[in-house]
Amino acid sequence: MWNPGIPGGIPAVTTVYTTINAATYGNGTTDATAAINNAIQAAGNAAASTGIPQVVFLPAGTYRVSQPIVLDQSHVVLRGAGAGFTKIRQYSDCAVIWFGSVNYDWSGTSVVAVSGNVAKGSTSVTVANASGFSVGDIIQIDQIDDTSYISHGTYYWTYDKRSNTPDTNGPPSSHAGYRSIGQQLEIVSKSGNTLGIRGVIHMNYNSTFYPEAFKMPSVFSSGLEDFTVSGGGNPSGNGQIAGDSLAYSWVKGVEGDGRPASGGMVGIHIQLAHAYRCEIRQCYTHHATNIIAGGNAYGITLRGQSSDNLVEDNISMHLNKPMVNYCTGGGNVIAYNYVDNAYSTDFPGWEESGVDGNHGSYSVMDLFEGNWGSNIGADSTHYDSGWLTFFRNYAQGKNSSPPAPDNGNVRAVGIDGMNRNFNVVGNVLNTAGVVNGAQPIYQSVDPTTLDPAAIFRIGANSMGGSYEVFDDGTALKTLYRHGNYDYVTNSVIWDPTNADHTLPASLYLTAKPAFFGSLTWPWVDPLGATKVYTLPAKARFDAGTPIPLVQVTSISPVSGSTAGGTTVTVRGGGFQPGSTVTLGGVAVSSVVVSGLTTLTAVTGAHETALVDVTVTIPGSWSATLSQAFFYSPPSAPARFFTLAPCRLVDTRAGQPPALTATERRVWTVTGACGVPPTATALALNVTVTQATAAGWVRLTPGNGLADTSTLNFSAGQTRANNAVVWLATDGTGSLAATNGSLGSVHVILDVSGYFQ
Repeated sequence: MWNPGIPGGIPAVTTVYTTINAATYGNGTTDATAAINNAIQAAGNAAASTGIPQVVFLPAGTYRVSQPIVLDQSHVVLRGAGAGFTKIRQYSDCAVIWFGSVNYDWSGTSVVAVSGNVAKGSTSVTVANASGFSVGDIIQIDQIDDTSYISHGTYYWTYDKRSNTPDTNGPPSSHAGYRSIGQQLEIVSKSGNTLGIRGVIHMNYNSTFYPEAFKMPSVFSSGLEDFTVSGGGNPSGNGQIAGDSLAYSWVKGVEGDGRPASGGMVGIHIQLAHAYRCEIRQCYTHHATNIIAGGNAYGITLRGQSSDNLVEDNISMHLNKPMVNYCTGGGNVIAYNYVDNAYSTDFPGWEESGVDGNHGSYSVMDLFEGNWGSNIGADSTHYDSGWLTFFRNYAQGKNSSPPAPDNGNVRAVGIDGMNRNFNVVGNVLNTAGVVNGAQPIYQSVDPTTLDPAAIFRIGANSMGGSYEVFDDGTALKTLYRHGNYDYVTNSVIWDPTNADHTLPASLYLTAKPAFFGSLTWPWVDPLGATKVYTLPAKARFDAGTPIPLVQVTSISPVSGSTAGGTTVTVRGGGFQPGSTVTLGGVAVSSVVVSGLTTLTAVTGAHETALVDVTVTIPGSWSATLSQAFFYSPPSAPARFFTLAPCRLVDTRAGQPPALTATERRVWTVTGACGVPPTATALALNVTVTQATAAGWVRLTPGNGLADTSTLNFSAGQTRANNAVVWLATDGTGSLAATNGSLGSVHVILDVSGYFQ
């Protein structure tokens, strides 16, 4: 299973450091660049000194910028009032926003040799000298190319990989050749020269190929939220949002508008390079100044050996390459996105790549799940890639509304030459009926069948040059196909060597994601009578609201009585007079809307539970913040039973690693240390240790929330406190710990008794 993105999802940051009003800058007539950048720097200082993440808020209006907005501070969110409400317009040929350590001086970076081999699946890396590394650091590991599977690693943009030629904007040069295989890692423990890592190594690193490691200058836990960007970019491809060296950061609810009438766009709408466990979600990227090849009109991109990131529930279209990866480090998941209308206006009718797993060698070990794409696969224009998985996608096989009808390179799955070891499993491919007046063929593997539309086109475009040049059979003979339904054979075709014909619901999710609401999931079902249901992102687009008109980001307080009567403040975007609110399906009363971003209300009665908060605006548009409010159990007489002191949880030893910044972790505790299933609360001694930053830990029921901390601490401090903690009210016997610091911390829980 893949395990991408921010643990627990994108956090709700509620502390507003400052508000910058568009009216102060003539609502788009005077330059707001300096004001926004100064506010971001000050907010970063405040976050570092207080331990509390900060928001720089841009209310509705237009903000004119002449140079990039620079978000290079950790724990800072640049937030608007919603896409279409807050508009940032770039009026010069540069990126609209630089996000992360984009101007970092790499000249002093120390590169350290990795000792011995590191096997795929390993959870540690041993280096020659670990003195320059600390717990919490993000590092990169890479190695020179293994030509047994990398056919052409000399992809020339050294920004994405290290080579003999240094790149002034990228990591230090390599002493021996190109390093196409690399991965971002987080250090969670250190013992001598051995570094324990979060997650696993995605590829084998062999001492024969001189693996090395070095520290990344990562910006942690920062975000871009809820605005529209337009303009931006230059022929070098800066585009609109250029992210680099980020960890646990995000882009959410952002529209990248590249229409010429809105200011155009040249380059890439949203790109993240050297990113670790970041998320891009509910964004809408579309159009460019000229929708042509050459990097001038791309949508959402992961690159530069980015690892374990999540690109989920976005829309990208009317671009040359709407969704494309370059030289990724593995563990990334690109899922449940609507990707359509991939074309080039300088080659009318040529169907470009929609969901493209690789546009620069060597992307590896990524998952593409549940996407709606005009087509899926990977090109080899800038050389090969391997071990990519396409699962439960719907590939229509053609663009929905291109400027010229598709008549060239029309396919549902395109795996270009020398790409190897791809897995295409459980997909629904093409549409019923003819394409361009003819029935598609099932498979195209040589130049004589290049023109007809195909379900699979395998091996073409072999290492650039003429697309009609096919490879030596590598792409086809290493391709694994299993359980795909197609509209040429009108059947599900299985791999004959695999008798297992079951398909899991997901390869990275354990349950239906909240953004599907009441819609059917999985939405792609090659084995069912209905092959394709409704993808939420496409439904939003078809309804004319590609980014939700209303959003809910937080509620305060986060808990209240089951009897109701708690006054709550809900924050988000797009709130309108006449909005209604429910908590767990129960309507609230006394709703007062205070502008686009805030409303207050009074809760109704509800049984004890952790519930969703839903705001509906006139026109029946709604948004939900999942499991955001806890109806606390009523106080009741209870008997207390003592236990011999016993350790329930110790994140230092044999259990999951330290809690990372803002992480919430749940443990089932009944059945351990003599705690019976009937227990309702525990008497605990709570200890925190090895904290890398000041903060607090909050203990709550496993299905509950609270506003107060259980224990406060400073960096490096070991502290203990007694606490009585309710267990989950849903019968799971669980409790949760939330790390309220900007660093990592170990938690130890010792039980001395229980209530029932």
